Amino acid sequence: MAHMIGELDFAIYAEKPWHGIGDILNRPITVAEAKAKIGVQIAAKPLVLAGMTEPVAGYRVNYRTDLSDSDPRGVVGIVGEDYTIIQNETVVDLTDAFARALGGHLESAFTMFNGRRVVVAAKCGEEQTIRNGAGAEPFQPYVWSYSSHDGLVKATLRMAAILPVCNNTVLAALRGQSHTIKITHTQSSVAAIKRVVEAANGNAAYYGDMLAALSFLAGTPATGEAREQFLDELFPAPVAPAKGASEEVAKGYARAKKANDAARDKVLVGFESSVGGMDLPTRRGTLYGLVQSAAGAAEHTPRIRVSGGADNATEQEVNEAKLRGLFEGATGVKIETIYSAGLKVAAAVC
Repeated sequence: MAHMIGELDFAIYAEKPWHGIGDILNRPITVAEAKAKIGVQIAAKPLVLAGMTEPVAGYRVNYRTDLSDSDPRGVVGIVGEDYTIIQNETVVDLTDAFARALGGHLESAFTMFNGRRVVVAAKCGEEQTIRNGAGAEPFQPYVWSYSSHDGLVKATLRMAAILPVCNNTVLAALRGQSHTIKITHTQSSVAAIKRVVEAANGNAAYYGDMLAALSFLAGTPATGEAREQFLDELFPAPVAPAKGASEEVAKGYARAKKANDAARDKVLVGFESSVGGMDLPTRRGTLYGLVQSAAGAAEHTPRIRVSGGADNATEQEVNEAKLRGLFEGATGVKIETIYSAGLKVAAAVC
């Protein structure tokens, strides 16, 4: 269940998502509809461990009020006593306030992990296009909010060009190129909404800047030299061992070089393929296509797992983890690095 939308979750979409789960309206979602679908209330009660009668000091249990407070399925988190619940309805209001400030409307609203997470997304303005001399592809600005009831995630509002419809696309968007506004679980909803509206007004040019940057990449040919420069930015060649270095050092270098070459090859294979949108005229043979190939590899390469734990990692595991870190997709900074490398090369060759 890669989408992580469970049997106790709720979902509503303006258009049918890939997984087909939830209510599909085939039109924009109203605030009232989103709240009616995902607006289950969360409440808190003292944390009492099994076999004990007194609550644990400093902690509370967050639970869904649509289920009995004795039903373990209703528990959505154990948090500190200073934690303030941000209700799902507030997440809807935050997203709608930002989108309306930019002429947008709600597109999706759903919960995951049986209500522990909530995501609301909206279009921001009209669909635009990334263009070059050979053609165009659509570019739709989105804003989306992501929050939790277990204290592990701040309420996060992001400006992006991807529409989240499940856990997979949430992770992709989290790794994507976007601006972020974070709201702690101590702020009042009124203050939070005021803040995101101010942010929308202050960042109205962001989507235009993103579109201009991507169109710049789409208009720059990925010549052999440009490809090498781009790959060198992402995967610098390991330093060759000095003459007379030990056999162990030489083997470490060989392993590092092999991992480096494999990462570079993976980007090039994706770039030269005709799948995953790489046959679009804006991507075929352009730096935009090369950037998209690298970003796609980052999203679909499994995280490197160390066999014996971090403290017992072999030299090979450490080297590969370092060199292929861009393909772990763990943080937005790494994907940002891919886009930055593409823009740097595009500026150098133009």
